[in-house]
Amino acid sequence: MVVWRIIDGKPGHENQSLGLVNALMRCLPGVEVFDIPAETKASVLWYWMIGRFPVANNLPDPDLVIGAGHATHFSLLAARRAHGGRAVVLMKPSLPIKVFDLCVIPAHDDVEPGRGVFITRGVLNPLSSEGVHDPKKALFLIGGPSKHHGWDDESLVSQIIDITKASPQVSFNLTTSRRTPGAFLEQLKKIDSDNLCIIPVEQTAPGWVAGQLAESSLAWVTEDSVSMVYEALTSGVGVGILEVPRITNSHVSAGLEDLINEGVVVPYRRWVKESESYRNEKPLDEAWRCADWLIEKWLNEN
Repeated sequence: MVVWRIIDGKPGHENQSLGLVNALMRCLPGVEVFDIPAETKASVLWYWMIGRFPVANNLPDPDLVIGAGHATHFSLLAARRAHGGRAVVLMKPSLPIKVFDLCVIPAHDDVEPGRGVFITRGVLNPLSSEGVHDPKKALFLIGGPSKHHGWDDESLVSQIIDITKASPQVSFNLTTSRRTPGAFLEQLKKIDSDNLCIIPVEQTAPGWVAGQLAESSLAWVTEDSVSMVYEALTSGVGVGILEVPRITNSHVSAGLEDLINEGVVVPYRRWVKESESYRNEKPLDEAWRCADWLIEKWLNEN
């Protein structure tokens, strides 16, 4: 199988397509993958009109052309028109669904399943459940204010103190994100705790979070960081939800509530009342599920 991966330079989008590519390679021997930067909209529209995609002229023709992000849409279509294969977009597209062979869309985007649509729990990611998952190691993943969420330094610090004090035998690593307010980090550094180590995002290397999830048995994630919630669930750790103020309800927050109601993740408020377990009995592997579907439906018909 030959896969062309159209990339737009955005790590979040590239992680999604990498997740599917990695899953295809787990399912099938001999998968060849070629990364192709997305063309500008003006040039790629011209290529589509004349049926050419010259940036890939020296590559073997693809079986699949995969991309995530709006900037990849027209490159996917131009590549397919010029070189064949099936175009797979990993999102709810800004173009009509029917122009792609398959749209892999998170359930929280509220698109009806149907021909050309594959629904997933969360966006795809490249993590797996492999790892030691030491019961004496845990992780805090801290996001920041967003369009749908506010921020409360005092409340969040209090939650972290409660959790670390309740498990003195566990070593907690905590990292931040680019959105984390500086004032929160300053408050956090005042915590007197022997089992909490703070590693700001600026001090982490690419792949650090994935490595920490593989070593840990538990991750607490702020509820604004829904993509991190799904990555943690895929990694095989138990997942707790740190609460931050919610400004508006959204499809994404509704998806998180579904996870809470199903007992897949445990919110801080429930943990306080019930000391509820947060073991991840059945890690997500949506990338593998999607890859398996692609192989079963498309490869086996050839």
